[in-house]
Amino acid sequence: MKETTSFPLALLPRSPEMGATDWLYASLREAILGGQLHPGDRLPSTRDLAAQTGVSRGTVVAAFELLQVEGYVEGKTGAGTFVRTTLPDDFLSTARQQHDAEFPAKARPGRRSRDPSGARLAGPRRLSSILRSVGELRPYASDPPRAFRANQPDVRLFPADVWRRLTGRRLRGSMNLMLDSDVAGFSPLRQAVAGYLRSARGVRCETHQVVIVSGAQEAMDLLCRVLLDPGDRVAVESPGYSGARRVLAAHASSVVDIQVDNEGMTVPEVDDLRLIYVTPSHQYPLGMAMPVSRRMALLEWARLRDALIVEDDYDSEFWYTGRPLPAMQGIDTAGVVTLIGSFSKVLVPGLRLGYVVLPEDLVEPFIAIKSVVARYAPPLAQAVLADFIEQGHFARHLRRVREVYAGRRAVLVEEVEKRLSGAVRLADSVPAGLQMLAWLDSGTDPYEVARAASRWQVEVTPHNGLDDASPHLGALQLGFGAVGEGEIRRGVERLTRVLS
Repeated sequence: MKETTSFPLALLPRSPEMGATDWLYASLREAILGGQLHPGDRLPSTRDLAAQTGVSRGTVVAAFELLQVEGYVEGKTGAGTFVRTTLPDDFLSTARQQHDAEFPAKARPGRRSRDPSGARLAGPRRLSSILRSVGELRPYASDPPRAFRANQPDVRLFPADVWRRLTGRRLRGSMNLMLDSDVAGFSPLRQAVAGYLRSARGVRCETHQVVIVSGAQEAMDLLCRVLLDPGDRVAVESPGYSGARRVLAAHASSVVDIQVDNEGMTVPEVDDLRLIYVTPSHQYPLGMAMPVSRRMALLEWARLRDALIVEDDYDSEFWYTGRPLPAMQGIDTAGVVTLIGSFSKVLVPGLRLGYVVLPEDLVEPFIAIKSVVARYAPPLAQAVLADFIEQGHFARHLRRVREVYAGRRAVLVEEVEKRLSGAVRLADSVPAGLQMLAWLDSGTDPYEVARAASRWQVEVTPHNGLDDASPHLGALQLGFGAVGEGEIRRGVERLTRVLS
């Protein structure tokens, strides 16, 4: 066995908050897994290593003990400490440095190389075909919001004190809640959601048809797993929500764009669609509501072709004049509509709780797939949300935020019409949601406007060619939910300077 009497190896950088024991342990572990210390090598004595690294002997002893517990080294009485001949992470090693240097580009994508002796060498990992059609869906921005951040509520309006109190009460109660959970969701929450949807959205459902998920993206993914086979085609609105398109593209052989007119998604002219994604109550991003006649035509189309309509009711809580049209699911008599919704916008994005209302024949298959893929959403958060709804806090919160957001929307409309009437035109849309679309003059590049606005600390979301009747027009999405009325006024003033 080769004895390592010195320690000439490069030690890892040590951050100020990193303890000496953790630092030395990590450095030795990296040296072992990286091939700088080999199986059978003898480590320096604790006294020598302490002197070489500038730490105490007790620190070295503690680091050795951690390595021994995890199976990287072994102590031999009277002989010292040695690297084990069989390492726990051998099969996980990220490739020895000499392999990286010797075989940087020989392996062809999707294949493994062999050296002259016949041993397999790690080449570029083969990735699935899904990645060719699916890009990363960016998370909500975590920095302080500014005008005109879209698709985001004002988290300052969330009743955090109430939520903390309800959470504490649950934690002081039975801990059985923390052991496991029903795959379909916490039963009182499912019951509360079903009751809310029946009264507020005209949904026709019983509690067993409601399944709690982590959000609309998970609901879409699970529905695709239940319904789609290789070769199946699906459809989305054009323009529409890119998050839905990306989920569908991961499962379907092709995604068909269905044009949107002034009444929302048009009835498809193709027959071989298994699933259609639509936002009928408040089309995203154009903002119109689908009238009952179009809804009935779409329902009949799906019934005749045994297709499923996925209705995304993403922001129906935010309707500022009168009552919104009931959900399309409420007029479905053939069981062709699945309704999905989320609490991310009405409460806070980080809650990650949503729901799906399933036709009777999809309840058991959906739960079966969910039990394998996703199990269940965090039980504590589900229980607290159930209490939040049942005790009336949800209804009070809704009344408050509707009033606030309605005022902010009115300020945005007033300021845009006063300052930007010659440069932009607000899209005709229902009085709902957390953002509005503003058409730019012909020839104005929305992406250039967005870059220029950013230099003025104004945040706009650019869109290009959304209007089928005027494909040369670009648009800006202007959010009004995340910031106050004063910031909206300042944002319009700055945007006026950008567009001038």
